[in-house]
Amino acid sequence: MYNNIDINSIVTPFLNGVSDAPVFTEELLYPLVDQSKDTFVTDILFDIFCQYSATDSEVFTTYADKFLQKEYEGEAVDFTEEYRGIYKINKAYGTDPYAVWIRRCREIGIRPWLTFRMNDCHVNAFLKSTFQQLAKKNGWIIGEQYGYFGNCLDYKVPEVRETMLRYLEEQVMRYDVHGVELDFQRELYCFNYLEEDMDVCTGIMNDFVRSFKYIVKQAEEKFGHPIRIAVRLTRDIDQSLRFGFDARTWAKEGLVDMIVPSPRWSNVDTGIPFDVWKRELPGVEIPGCLEAVLSADRDIALMTAETARGLAAGHLAAGADEIYLYNYFGEHDNKRGRDHEVQATAGSMEEIYRHPVRCFIQKQDAATCPKPFTNWEPLPVTLNKGESCELSLRTGNIPSEKSVTFLAVLEEGCICSAEVSMNGNVLTGFEPCELPEPKNVVPENAKCFSVSVPAPCGSIQTLKVTAKTDSIRLSWVELDIG
Repeated sequence: MYNNIDINSIVTPFLNGVSDAPVFTEELLYPLVDQSKDTFVTDILFDIFCQYSATDSEVFTTYADKFLQKEYEGEAVDFTEEYRGIYKINKAYGTDPYAVWIRRCREIGIRPWLTFRMNDCHVNAFLKSTFQQLAKKNGWIIGEQYGYFGNCLDYKVPEVRETMLRYLEEQVMRYDVHGVELDFQRELYCFNYLEEDMDVCTGIMNDFVRSFKYIVKQAEEKFGHPIRIAVRLTRDIDQSLRFGFDARTWAKEGLVDMIVPSPRWSNVDTGIPFDVWKRELPGVEIPGCLEAVLSADRDIALMTAETARGLAAGHLAAGADEIYLYNYFGEHDNKRGRDHEVQATAGSMEEIYRHPVRCFIQKQDAATCPKPFTNWEPLPVTLNKGESCELSLRTGNIPSEKSVTFLAVLEEGCICSAEVSMNGNVLTGFEPCELPEPKNVVPENAKCFSVSVPAPCGSIQTLKVTAKTDSIRLSWVELDIG
């Protein structure tokens, strides 16, 4: 199991707490990685870059620059609270926390990685680097037609690529790690793909990845061991190619060892076509990525341990080689909550089904779908009288002794107006019920119905829903396995 530790959400409050201790020792840093000890986590990826560097750098704005910054775009700013911990530990105590964590990982049998957000475009001023400001001033961004993503760096610009490669080289040559990851899912908009010649842009990105491979080879010579290369992309090979990421060429040329087809943030995506990835990229590891947000269609609905296990079971059933956690990095106060439970129970099909599991269907994040592709969105669906839909619910093989409940949530209409079958067997006896948390994954006025069913066979369950007497709008289905 891979575990990606976010640059801000966990590290910043953790280091602030460590720096407040009366006496600082390096051992105070250990719990950040020790919380993954004796779980399924085998590899930890330390995110050290978004728009600034969480490590010392001669290339990009750093945590120290942000701590000392007093002005941003003509306005007075003060980021000392956000960066006080990492600044104090590095500058007052002379300790690089990432160097300590990398060493500690190896001591407890976990492989350390570096991961880089290749085009983060958060609007928060406390994240902004001077390079982002320079890029915006010089027009090295993809443009306002992309809305939120309009400030993404344009990798067609030589200065953008050269700066990123210099930073990558600086960091990869500094830290002795097992692997390095280019996180293009933060964000995918590296080219003005709607207007540019994407054959040219794809060639530019291929050369960029080749240059990175050369940097990694230099690091392998320095540190005396192989260093794996991973890339995070969107769910689909051809959608990724439309954005300028040619996974087929990377695999053919041996430029990458692992590609992580991923959701972005607002939906976890239960339909990633792992079979296609594995068929077209033989020899490349393809993990299944679990995001922490179940849905952001309304209020943010967070995954639970039960839904995380269901998603992991679905990914493994569909052919994912391994599980990759994104935003399950742990609790900064080291209390053993949801994230630790997921790390400890979602790593294998056998362990998953020792615990309560909720398998469900969730759509692709629309922000990861380039034009002219159609966003994968099986639900919600409106069925008029006489219309049917078929849905595939990935579960893995459910142990026969498990109790299983099928749930259907309707925004419009009643379950009594529909016929629901699973694997050809009509389900009868639905009763009104409450949807488990998080309830805000569906509209507030939606109605939930459930029925107990025998444990189904096979790793993928085929559902058919037909509107028999009146129109219905189906917004959610799941199997609860206890």
